[in-house]
Amino acid sequence: MAKYPNDTPFVGYCNKDCKASAALLLRLKNLGFPNVRAMEEGVQAWAEKGYPVKIGISKLNIQPIPQEE
Repeated sequence: MAKYPNDTPFVGYCNKDCKASAALLLRLKNLGFPNVRAMEEGVQAWAEKGYPVKIGISKLNIQPIPQEE
C-alpha cells in the first residue's frame, strides 16, 4: 500500500449481506487512508439498478488480518 498516497479514495463492497468490506475499510483507515467509503447495498444492488459491473481480479494484494486466539 506504500505506493498509494494517503488521500487515495477507496470503495469497499461485498455481495448482499456481506460485511467483509467493512473490515477491509477499517484496516485501510488504520493504515492511514481516511478517504474510504462503503457501498452499503452491495454490488448486487448496484448491478440490479443497471450500473456497470466489471468482473475481474483486483490489483491490490491485501493480506487478511490474523485472528487473535
